[in-house]
Amino acid sequence: LDDYTFPADTPSRSRGGSRVGFSANTSHVYGNSISPENGVVMGATAEFILRPLGSAAEATTVTGDFRAYLPGAIRHHVVALRAAGGISAGNRLVTRTFLLGGASENVDVLNFGRRAFSLLRAFPANAFAGTHVAVANAEYRWPIARPQRGIRAWPLFLHTVHASVGVDAGHAWTDTFRIRSVKTSAGAELSMNFVAGYAFPFTATLGAAWGRDGAASHRDNRMVYVRFGRAF
Repeated sequence: LDDYTFPADTPSRSRGGSRVGFSANTSHVYGNSISPENGVVMGATAEFILRPLGSAAEATTVTGDFRAYLPGAIRHHVVALRAAGGISAGNRLVTRTFLLGGASENVDVLNFGRRAFSLLRAFPANAFAGTHVAVANAEYRWPIARPQRGIRAWPLFLHTVHASVGVDAGHAWTDTFRIRSVKTSAGAELSMNFVAGYAFPFTATLGAAWGRDGAASHRDNRMVYVRFGRAF
């Protein structure tokens, strides 16, 4: 149930529906891996907003996310590729609006949220929106060093330092897709894999990206960012 506040009243909008998803994973993660390796990860979702289930209107949303993690030039180097997107059709009161832009991770291939396909690193978070979205991401990832140590008995352990270079392309639209409006970015990241509390691994990333907006709606397309977690 969503509530809205207007000068005259505060209407509510109900969204009753059902969801279904599927995923498959053939990739591998080894002791010295900095990324999934040697396999693919894929997922698809469908959401049906229906009046018989209590919704104020009807809509259907479908998404797909395919990723391949291929061997690089040396062991544990990875070429990571991704193609993903979603479509939401029906009454605009209840369709899903996808958001595009920002460096936040898109880790899960099963994601019913608006930011499931947001990764476009040279642009601000949520810079673009639409009922249709398509993204493509590509990275080359390689390890730099494996300290595998901490400071005395501090509960923080630095396992691996690694880096990547990559490119993104994406577009979010509602009515008409225009190839000239596609946004692109390119950049590099430096990441560190930690273990906190002797049991909880996490990744911290510092990155920078530069981009181009084909529609020229964003002219300052440079971004320096910090992220926890890998991009995808």
